[in-house]
Amino acid sequence: MYQGWAIRVNERGAEPFCSGLRVPHGWELYRGDVFVTDNQGNWIGTCRLNHLQEGKFYGFPSSKPATKKVHSAEEVEPPVLWLPRALSPSASGIETIDTDAFGPFQGQMLIGDFQNSILMRAFLEKVNGKWQGVVFPYTKGFLSGVNRLSMGPDGKLYVGGGKRTWS
Repeated sequence: MYQGWAIRVNERGAEPFCSGLRVPHGWELYRGDVFVTDNQGNWIGTCRLNHLQEGKFYGFPSSKPATKKVHSAEEVEPPVLWLPRALSPSASGIETIDTDAFGPFQGQMLIGDFQNSILMRAFLEKVNGKWQGVVFPYTKGFLSGVNRLSMGPDGKLYVGGGKRTWS
């Protein structure tokens, strides 16, 4: 149930929040807003970073349960970032750099990629109430696919991975 949906869980249970996600893989609270990576595939040409907002539709029409209306192109919420396919065929975990131990990048996001075993750095800004940004390659050479990122209490970034294959 709720495939392709983001849900909110509270004391009343789970309730739908927004729909149209294909294969969300990582999420992060950033400056009070929720962001999620979503993976390329049917209907989605390349991976993306979405700012989740209540009641919005993000473009993947095969959510279950299906939304009651047919959405026009103008009603599809655009992503904050489209991730270049050559850089990120399988976007994964997200973590905010919250320390100056990473040089001048404090306050920016790191985004993992499962297939390419890399980290990307994303700089975001809010303009006229909408998030937008740019993504840069950050580091590569992990021996497994990058799945989860976590900033430890020691200020170090911990990267969790797995095999670089879907099988």
